[in-house]
Amino acid sequence: CCTPLGWLKRMTQFKSKAGKQQDESSAGLLTYPVLQAADIALYDAQLVPVGQDQLQHLEFARDVVQAFNSRFCANGGSNKQLVVPRAVVVNSAARVMSLKDATSKVSKVLGN
Repeated sequence: CCTPLGWLKRMTQFKSKAGKQQDESSAGLLTYPVLQAADIALYDAQLVPVGQDQLQHLEFARDVVQAFNSRFCANGGSNKQLVVPRAVVVNSAARVMSLKDATSKVSKVLGN
């Protein structure tokens, strides 16, 4: 109720995996970022360690939390506001690289 479809379709992961067949893609590609945002919000996470390639997911989570707070907790509502998370990027672990090819990211498709 707080996540417009447009936000989900702009996610890099959705666009790269669905490609030109977005209408035939699995709902899992769209719902995963929402579930990830819920996991972060559930534990009132203030600082979330992420890799550089996960920053978009955390920004999405921030947007969802802010939309929820605006919709359900505004104007002195009795509901507790959700914590808006912030990213912590550790440069030494910002991206997990493949052990087979140190220039590419770890990937299930590549079998590494």
